[in-house]
Amino acid sequence: DLIAWLAVKLFRAKAKLVTRDNTQLFKRLASIGSVKSRLWLYLLRKVFSSSDLILTNSDSARTDILRYCNVCAHRVRTLGNPLDLREIDLLSNENVDMPCCLPYWIGVGRLCQVKRFDILLEAFHRIKEKVRHNLVLVGDGPSRVTLEANARELGLSQRVVFTGWLDNPLPLIRHSSALILTSECEGLPNAVIEAFALGKPVIATRCSSWIAHFEER
Repeated sequence: DLIAWLAVKLFRAKAKLVTRDNTQLFKRLASIGSVKSRLWLYLLRKVFSSSDLILTNSDSARTDILRYCNVCAHRVRTLGNPLDLREIDLLSNENVDMPCCLPYWIGVGRLCQVKRFDILLEAFHRIKEKVRHNLVLVGDGPSRVTLEANARELGLSQRVVFTGWLDNPLPLIRHSSALILTSECEGLPNAVIEAFALGKPVIATRCSSWIAHFEER
């Protein structure tokens, strides 16, 4: 989005500028409060305020933009993520090495602060003696080392598996007992839709307007 905005400004192009935000980016940056995050907030406000059309994938992301940017409501549209249900079913049946014994719960996402996998580890620690499930965390990111250390400190080394990045986590979701989402904020979390498509229960924080929508259904 920033590059497209700079191109339009520098070359004075007559093209329409269409931008997209799927993750409640302004809310996340505002919560950090660092000099770097304030600079990004300033730049992104410029970008979105200059956009002819802004696309989001959730009402919560749309509300975020309207709150932080000086834009007219009619210029911000919500368009959900397209998913191919047949492809999800096909990919979920691929053969993979299971990371641990059944049963297990699964969390999928980038290992970073906003995903709050630290909360998931703490919650799992509190109930570990009452359940026989393991916990599988699929993904990689800047918080991985910290999360692995947290798991060791909580005595979960034998119960929690960090798989790292996987091109196709769908087989692991298919074999799980449930998908767990503990994010602070999301747009439209694809992992939740994929889990539903595979007939799996979902345990989630109310991190997106879509979560409330799914609850009503």
